[in-house]
Amino acid sequence: MGDGTASTRPALDQARAREWLLGPQVVDRDGRVWSWHADTHPGYPYPEAGGLWLTWAAHALPADHPRTVAVARWLSHELAADRIGRDGIAYAFDLGVVLRGLVAWSTAGGRPPREVIATGATRLCAAITERRAGWGRDALPERWSTRFGAHQRKLLFALAAIERAEICTVGRARDVLLEPLAIRGAEPRYLHAHAYALEGLALALGTGLVDAHVGDDLDRELDSLATAQRSDGGIPPWWPVDGDERSPARSDVTAQAVRLWAIRDRRRWSSNIACGLDFLARMARGGGVRYEDGSDDRNVWCTLFALQAAQLAVGDGDVGQLL
Repeated sequence: MGDGTASTRPALDQARAREWLLGPQVVDRDGRVWSWHADTHPGYPYPEAGGLWLTWAAHALPADHPRTVAVARWLSHELAADRIGRDGIAYAFDLGVVLRGLVAWSTAGGRPPREVIATGATRLCAAITERRAGWGRDALPERWSTRFGAHQRKLLFALAAIERAEICTVGRARDVLLEPLAIRGAEPRYLHAHAYALEGLALALGTGLVDAHVGDDLDRELDSLATAQRSDGGIPPWWPVDGDERSPARSDVTAQAVRLWAIRDRRRWSSNIACGLDFLARMARGGGVRYEDGSDDRNVWCTLFALQAAQLAVGDGDVGQLL
């Protein structure tokens, strides 16, 4: 785990990360947000990454910024066609991320088509109530993203945005997300998804949707992420690793952990935060943050998470701000 000994490498260059996120490698001329940029293989237009990008842009850019308007237009088009997903599968999780982005942009002064958002919000609430993680194929592949598991708690962020904007009622769907879904799935845990579950739990705790004693459970899980942290500051994709240290640490879950540690108690996890930020700075290339050590994929969601982690680590932040 991280021992608090940060290297002498520079901190994440936030200005370059922002510049990269606004560049054509991330947002193309049609407003599509790509998953990553790599010299060896291309990424793909990814609505979930677009929703995260738009939530960030709603706070970082003017509502009428050309990139923001183009991304919102693309996401609205995909939402109207029920194409929020990939490989012919629509995902409830991705849908929630996109809806949150569009609502955030609307709140900032943008003008997305409200009827499209309302239809998408109704679709999301129905999927949650019916405990459907995905649709669009007769048989979905078996993986964590197609199972209705604890990571769906992150959808509380989308429901909160929908409720604040008075788009539709979310009570039944919210009740499902607050049911005692296991915080942990089967071992070994996929920590990126596990961190999503903890983010949703943190929001529920911060907004009074669960009793205060749940904070003890959350802190124990954040301690477990600290235990999983390696000496270089990165966190592996799976835990426990059964003695296999060869799997490269991942930037997405490392940045997620730093964000949670910073929001929950910066002093308690100060050394873990410092080591995590050092790892993320080393993963940066030309502004974008690489997916994992040894990869040349400069990844959009990793960069967004890392940028926010660097900001939250030095300033007060509210759990509701988490991308």
